[in-house]
Amino acid sequence: EDYTKLHVWLTEAACGGSIDAMRELILGQDESLEQAWVWMYLSRLLGHDLGEDHFDLVHDNGDRYDDDIGGPGHVVGDDGIELEPLSVEADRDAIEEATRLFDLIVAKQQH
Repeated sequence: EDYTKLHVWLTEAACGGSIDAMRELILGQDESLEQAWVWMYLSRLLGHDLGEDHFDLVHDNGDRYDDDIGGPGHVVGDDGIELEPLSVEADRDAIEEATRLFDLIVAKQQH
């Protein structure tokens, strides 16, 4: 229930590349619009654009749906996030920050 600690840990996870943490920060943690765009751009650099819908069909056990097996399927996933646009300067700053964070993530993975 300590929202300050939650925000700190979510931010740490997002800076490390957690798409789920980025989504939670944007939708549930009252991030500034500028910071929300940093997470949006970082998610794109990581190959999972939070601005796009991501849905899949799965079996009851959570495995990806295979029509050879048949049976009921369940749709799981998330709607894309829509944000208000930033000014040109703020947008450039958000892109630069997302790129900086992406470079840090890549550097950590290489070591």
